Amino acid sequence: MKKYKVGLLPLVFISFFLLILPLNGESASNSIDWMGFEGAESLRVKTGKVIIVDVYKATCGWCKKMQSTTYADSNIQKIIEEKFIPVRLDVLSRKKMNVFGEELLERDIARLLRVRGTPTTIFVDSTGTPVVKVPGYIPPDQYMYLLKYVSGEWYEDLKFEDFYKSEKILEKERGKKE
Repeated sequence: MKKYKVGLLPLVFISFFLLILPLNGESASNSIDWMGFEGAESLRVKTGKVIIVDVYKATCGWCKKMQSTTYADSNIQKIIEEKFIPVRLDVLSRKKMNVFGEELLERDIARLLRVRGTPTTIFVDSTGTPVVKVPGYIPPDQYMYLLKYVSGEWYEDLKFEDFYKSEKILEKERGKKE
């Protein structure tokens, strides 16, 4: 009987961690209602919103970090929900989608978008044109500037680096006035 109780303790311990684990990192990715390209294209036409394409790979460590930090940020989630159409695209997926009037694999869509590595974030404007592509992990504070840059259509007049510098200067000026 005592041996049974000792064996039960590790089982309870493991069960506890299995219950907690999804609440730690992966649930953050579930708080953004990611969709596939098929639904996003029709929604883009109907709403005129910009599409955010999060190009990822399940085995990519930086992709996981982006999910657990950047996309887990409640301020980023709120802005994406209000102003954008969020799409996830798996570069290794063989899932077929009807996009651009053709049936394509997710990985073929990534190739068409000229994705070279993961993670990559691509913004597709209301006309269906990719306007901004950022390879690599983007920390939450920089991602906020990127969302502001794209939602304000600053990409039409400024490089992101110039926009970012000007925003930092404006923040310093606002801080001095307060």
